Amino acid sequence: MIRTNSYSYAAILERYRIALDKAESNPAIAQAMKKIGYGPEKIKEGQELLEVTRKIFDLNLQKKDALTSARDEFRRQKAALDTTFREHRRRALLIFRNEAREKELLGVSGPYPRQFFAWMQTMEIFYKEILTKPELQERFQHLNFSKQEAEEGLKAVSDLHRLVAERMRAKGESQDSTEKKDEAFGKLNEWMSDFYGAARLILRKDPQLLEILYKSA
Repeated sequence: MIRTNSYSYAAILERYRIALDKAESNPAIAQAMKKIGYGPEKIKEGQELLEVTRKIFDLNLQKKDALTSARDEFRRQKAALDTTFREHRRRALLIFRNEAREKELLGVSGPYPRQFFAWMQTMEIFYKEILTKPELQERFQHLNFSKQEAEEGLKAVSDLHRLVAERMRAKGESQDSTEKKDEAFGKLNEWMSDFYGAARLILRKDPQLLEILYKSA
């Protein structure tokens, strides 16, 4: 089937709608098409298929929008958390610059994690260690890093886990709706191909009527 963007899909639907409408409302076209098996009931069949395809297409647009929103929110939260954690990590490295054990405990002894899930795990370890050890909280307070900030950091990590799940769900729903849209357009395009083929056959001596159906002679 045709692979194109959403605007072109919408244009295709509108072109088909107009063609079927003219095949029903234009007396000369309607009379000619009826002779070749495209009477009112057959045209109604195409219109119903068109309506089903339009609904599937609209749902696909909604699912794509939902995926875009989920991705945007994930990226925004990820960037904000990364900025916050980098600052907290710098404070930890300053406080424990000569204490390898504490740096290892907090997960800040190595290079900054680049892989996403390693990054998430490092932050969880970091904030949980601070929250479960009052002695660490006391030392962080010297650099104006409170227990509340650690709590907010851990919550932000949890929220990001949720956003990952939402993004994956939205991606799956978008892919599923795209497959259904492609299938629906495949059926509609096949039906309309037969329709136009019949129109070219019966109206071959009247190219102006074919133009009305958005097809040239």
